Parts: sequence; structure tokens; C-alpha cells
Amino acid sequence: MAIVIAVVASFIYTGSIAIQQVGNLRAEDKQGPTVLRLLTTPVWLLGLLLGLVGFGLHFVALGLGSLIEVQVAQTSQIIFMLPFSAWTAKAALERRELVGTALVAVGLVASIVFGQVREGIDQPDGGAWSLALAVTAGIVVVLAVVARLVHLFAAALYGAAAGILYGFMAALMKDITATISGDGLAATFGEWQLYLLVGCGLGAIVLQQLALRSGHLSAGLSAISVGTPVMSTILGITIFEETFTTDGAEWLAYGVGVALAIGGVFVLARSPAIVAANAPVEEHVPVAPVAD
Repeated sequence: MAIVIAVVASFIYTGSIAIQQVGNLRAEDKQGPTVLRLLTTPVWLLGLLLGLVGFGLHFVALGLGSLIEVQVAQTSQIIFMLPFSAWTAKAALERRELVGTALVAVGLVASIVFGQVREGIDQPDGGAWSLALAVTAGIVVVLAVVARLVHLFAAALYGAAAGILYGFMAALMKDITATISGDGLAATFGEWQLYLLVGCGLGAIVLQQLALRSGHLSAGLSAISVGTPVMSTILGITIFEETFTTDGAEWLAYGVGVALAIGGVFVLARSPAIVAANAPVEEHVPVAPVAD
């Protein structure tokens, strides 16, 4: 059930981003401050509402299932991103994009079927969180600094840093769901995890924008899409004590599934439709027009 909810959450959240992009375009024709123009655009508000629904369902999925399985299922976002991006960018889909979609879909199914995970603990102790936070912060800082120094790989490095933070956020969200389940929603306001989640979210958004503005959109998108589940898997094993029950030949099938999914992510990240939909507003990315 958790995996199904995670996939549904991915679909709704990805759709909400596309709808908000349409709202952004419609808001450009209005007068006044940007925030006011957006808040008076019904389409943008609908996208915002759907985004909150998707975010909430992600919380539910993390509360019901393992961190690893839910985050692997969340990789389906890039599959849903393709048709939504083609819609917002008015781009025609190419054969390689369909191939990429098939690779990700088959890879995710194989990863979930053969990568069976036994759930661990609901809330790591303070020591585990402190170590995880220190290591995560150190890696993110190093990646960001190197990205500033080595412009050729800036998009991939910033994207990896953003993906790592998104993966860390998912771990925080799972911890928070346990607090809500045990002590109620109000109790979360007295826990440091909630405020760290907000801080990580802001940092991830900044790093994602830096990745998308570094000139190599496909590299940035690939790094974000791969970095997030990888970080979540590491945290699931190390601090949530989740374990794989995979045995024998199943490991080979699991490895093939992961490889197919990653390969599909790289193919889709080069999609003209996805690149155009994720390009900074001031940039114009030419795409093939949709046939009438």
C-alpha cells in the first residue's frame, strides 16, 4: 500500500508543478507584484493545492512503509514528468523518450519486486541523527564548493547536492510521521526535525535552481533524480536499520533493475520536453512542436 500511495503522490505532485507553470504564464499578463498576481490566478492556486496534497500523501506513504521502498517508488516522478512537460512546453515526444520511460518503469518494478526490504525502527536516536546530519552537511558543502570551482561539472554537482538533501528530507519526514502517529500533529512543533526539514527544503531548492541554471539541464536533472533515492537508501540502512531480505539470484535481478532505472533517468533527463519545462524562465529552450 505504501508503494502505491508513493506513486500516486509522485503523480499528483508532478502534475501540480506543471499546472503551476501554466499559472505562472497566465499571471504574466496581470499587473501588480508577483505574489499577488499568482495568488489571484486560479490555475496557479490549483497547482499549489495539488502540490500540498501530493506532499501530504508522501508523508502518509513514509508512515506506512520503509524509507527505501517509498523513495525508490518516488523516482516514478520522472516518468510522470515526461507527459506533463510535453504539455507545458508544447513539445512532441520522441522515441528515445518512450524508451527511457520503459527503462525506468521496468527498472522500478524490478527494484521493488526483487529488492524486498524489512522495515527497521521508526525514529533513530539523537546520536544517529547527529552523525547523519554532520556527514550529509559535509558532503553537500564539498559538492557545492567544487561546483563553484569546476564549472564544467557544476550542474551535476549542484544536482547531486540537491538530491542528497531531498533524500535527507525524506528521512526527516519519516521521523516526523512517527511523532504524529504517537503524540499528534501538535507535538511536531516542539521537535527539531520539523525546523531542520524546512531549512533543508530551502537549501535543496536553492541548489536545484543552481543546477538548472548551470547550463547543463540534463546533467542536473539526472543527478537530482538519482541522488535522492541513493541518499534515502543509505539513511534507511544506516540510521533506520532497514535491511534487504533479497537472496541469491534476486540480487542480480535487483541490480539489473537499478541499472535500468538509472539508465532510463539519464535518457529522460535529456528529453527536450523535460529540459524545456525545467529551464529557467528567462531562457528559451527550443522544442519540437506538437503535431496538430
